[in-house]
Amino acid sequence: MNTFRDGDEHKNEEQLARVAIEMYQKDQERQLAEKSMQDALQEMEVPEEYLERARAELYRRNVEQQASQIQARKTRMLTLAAVMVLAVFLGPLLATLLRPARPFTLGFANIPQTWAFEQNDGTIARLQPLIIDGKRVARIKVSQFAPSRNSIYRGDYWAQARTTNGPFDMRKLNEVTFRARGEGLSTLRLRFKSADDEWITPAIGLGKDWQEYKINLNTLTRSKIERNQYIPIGEGRIGDKIDSAQVQVGEYINPVDSYGTVDVDDLNFR
Repeated sequence: MNTFRDGDEHKNEEQLARVAIEMYQKDQERQLAEKSMQDALQEMEVPEEYLERARAELYRRNVEQQASQIQARKTRMLTLAAVMVLAVFLGPLLATLLRPARPFTLGFANIPQTWAFEQNDGTIARLQPLIIDGKRVARIKVSQFAPSRNSIYRGDYWAQARTTNGPFDMRKLNEVTFRARGEGLSTLRLRFKSADDEWITPAIGLGKDWQEYKINLNTLTRSKIERNQYIPIGEGRIGDKIDSAQVQVGEYINPVDSYGTVDVDDLNFR
């Protein structure tokens, strides 16, 4: 005899009997409840009209509950779809916005491709590459400053090298370092521009020998650009994005009768 199988069969029979008893008791309780309700209706002599109205009310409640459940499912599905759409379309944008800017360098290896040279009318100057210890740097050579006769820049005089490969992401970058030297021209400044704002460094004094300079990008002089006019705002941090960086000589930092050269190495933003 297989005693293990007999034991299992006996256990199954007990479970079967227990479930059957539970089902019978529930049916009895339900029937008793229904009978008690019928007895209560008869005892209270509730008119048939109210029973019909009660059936209609129960039907209405069931319909409303089903509609509410369907609407809740639709809302959950629409919300999920909206979240998925936002994740697909806005995810890369948010990642870009939240990602801090990477350090970068503006070099002078390809001056004609990445730098333009500008000067006011009357000033005679040029930008030229210079090889120092096997590395290419930039030289701004000024033969003569002359105040502009242009109606917009009347009286101004300047010469500048300007980047042409912007814009540049400046978020969380705090300083720019570079080497420079000057002969005849003993001062330069850096200028950063966006469509509506500019940020300018203080005048940077140069020596005849190469020196390294470190400029804090959180304490620049900021101006607002409106109709070709520069309206000072005060000291402030450089914007999150700039369209160009400029190396300038001229008015405000160099006398009008000065001339000479300024040599500048890579601008390293960190």
